[in-house]
Amino acid sequence: METLTKTPQSKPAPGFGAFAPRIDVFLKEHLFGDVFESDVLTFQQRELTTISALSAMTDVEPQLQSHLSMGKNTGLLENQLVQVSDLIEKHIGKTQANTLRTLLSKPTVRVIEKDMMVRISEIEIVPEHLEEYKSILKEEAAASVKIEPGVIAIFPMYQKETPTQIRIIEIYANKGAYHSHL
Repeated sequence: METLTKTPQSKPAPGFGAFAPRIDVFLKEHLFGDVFESDVLTFQQRELTTISALSAMTDVEPQLQSHLSMGKNTGLLENQLVQVSDLIEKHIGKTQANTLRTLLSKPTVRVIEKDMMVRISEIEIVPEHLEEYKSILKEEAAASVKIEPGVIAIFPMYQKETPTQIRIIEIYANKGAYHSHL
């Protein structure tokens, strides 16, 4: 681990290592011991793979930032990391690629395209199912924005006077993202 981070590692690791020292030992012995000492991939190849995987995910910026530093410590060049962002954009999505570009201090690309779609749906819910529906809708809307490429926003709302009248504003980067969401 110290080879990759180029910094001394405290023992146990701060945070989880203090209250779960066994996890700290497992991570260091297995992940950085067994896995990283294997000769199947070089440190540089492992970091490039890890950076690529983390770049394709959401909500892992701290881990991605750490692995960017480690990747640079293994000799990865900035232009290689920019190429990773281009591949992530092509195969995963612009939002995820922009996360990597932001961490690299590179310009981001526009998420919105010419054929961006804004849709408004109107739904009436049977009163006895309203709370259950609102709960499902809130979870589904958040998940769609988080994991579906091209889903920019989903805003569920209802009229105060008639809460069973649901309106949903949906914003998609393009028609393909809308059809994929459906």
